[in-house]
Amino acid sequence: MTWALPVTERPFPLYTLKVNGVSIPVWTARVRDTVLKPKGSLWTHMVGGPCEWCGFARFDVVGEAEIVIEVAEDFEQVEILPRSAGIVPTVKGRTIHFQMTTPRFLTLCLDGRDAQPLHLFARKPENAPPSEADPNVIYFGPGEHFVDTLRVRSGQTVYLH
Repeated sequence: MTWALPVTERPFPLYTLKVNGVSIPVWTARVRDTVLKPKGSLWTHMVGGPCEWCGFARFDVVGEAEIVIEVAEDFEQVEILPRSAGIVPTVKGRTIHFQMTTPRFLTLCLDGRDAQPLHLFARKPENAPPSEADPNVIYFGPGEHFVDTLRVRSGQTVYLH
């Protein structure tokens, strides 16, 4: 299971991903190259401040999964982290293949660097999420949501997919 990339988001151009033959969107995320915190502030985000970019993909999967990643640029080597996962991918040209034996979070790094990594967030599907029709559930399904004020009553559940 996967979710479409919202129209306000942009795909990460370095990678395309297929899981068990299904195309999975690769999102773009802005990440800090240093933590910037103005003196006396609790806020660490500076609009337009220095940053790096990474790609990430999220999907639910049951059991084993065949992962195929196409890279838009040439590279010499690939590493799947954490190393303790023991995943050794095969590479043909710009295509990376490996098996994921169980849902897990992994990071792909190229050429021994952590610049422009691909983070894979593979989860097991939820067993019994709350019902969207339940009047005691404030349900936020997959996608983007813009909320100014949310009033939650006692006994209500706020569900974020």
